[in-house]
Amino acid sequence: MARSMTGWGKGDFNIKGDLYAIEVKALNHRFIDISMRAPERFSP
Repeated sequence: MARSMTGWGKGDFNIKGDLYAIEVKALNHRFIDISMRAPERFSP
């Protein structure tokens, strides 16, 4: 049986000359808490 579900990953990519980075972090708990940080130009 797995005792820990902690993990981390990062990826970078280019779209039309702009560089983007995605970082994902998972911690060992039962609940989901999603947060996002992005420049203001991506806000709705």
